[in-house]
Amino acid sequence: MYPLIPEWINNQIIQWFQEDIPYLDPAMAVFPEELTVKAVAKAKTEGIIAGIPVVKKIYEYVGVNFESVVNDGDQIKRGKIIYIVEGNVGSVLRAERLALNVLTHLSGIATQTKKAVKKLESLGVNTKVAATRKTLPGLRTLQKYAVIVGGGYPHRFGLSEVVMLKDNHREYIGNLKQAIAKIRSMFGPQMVIEVESKSFEEAIIAAESGANIIMLDNFSPKKAKEAAKELKSQFPQVIIEVSGGITIENIQEYGDNNIDYVSMGALTHTIRPLDISCKIVRE
Repeated sequence: MYPLIPEWINNQIIQWFQEDIPYLDPAMAVFPEELTVKAVAKAKTEGIIAGIPVVKKIYEYVGVNFESVVNDGDQIKRGKIIYIVEGNVGSVLRAERLALNVLTHLSGIATQTKKAVKKLESLGVNTKVAATRKTLPGLRTLQKYAVIVGGGYPHRFGLSEVVMLKDNHREYIGNLKQAIAKIRSMFGPQMVIEVESKSFEEAIIAAESGANIIMLDNFSPKKAKEAAKELKSQFPQVIIEVSGGITIENIQEYGDNNIDYVSMGALTHTIRPLDISCKIVRE
């Protein structure tokens, strides 16, 4: 699990609070300024927790003591205490919704990812689960982090990391082999090149042209397995990725030792947040 850089988290938190509380919170007028309270966050459903380091930073930013009962990656059941906070009532309430929004969203992603990973693991195949760039602007790092917590792979974090020639690129680049050669001449052999292929014939051309990764896009499970088997026999060094229309319900149909990765936009763009509440407790 990669570490989240504290400075980066702090910068994000400043922006989040500026959005949520641009100048004051009038509701705090009903409380005595010196009032200190304790609040407990509990799970209302089961799932995988992700985002504890960020939630900790959110509460610490407003001067609230934070105690985590669980860690990222933990499988939790309904009723499980997630964390306990104590501090000035205004600070506790200012951070409450922001913290829960982050925690429930990231935990939803981790939970969805874990379900996909387990479905493939149950087949005993080598196929791994990967995310896509279908993430919310500004939240990609955290969403990809949650995928990792759930046991998946983040795929590329941005356009600068891996060259992916998709259908809209190929509409205008003409000769694929020349295009790949140009990229290699400009960026060197270390640059990873992936080519989205709509057919087996396109996949063969991409492999012959020197692509590192072949994405079989919107292939049926049967055709994906057939294409992957033939590609691996001819180009064993090529990584095979399958994408397009893959869901939790059908992911097992794509599990195969010749398919290295199944990439799913559904890991990040259609997520149900994990249900977690945080309530002030009277002692």
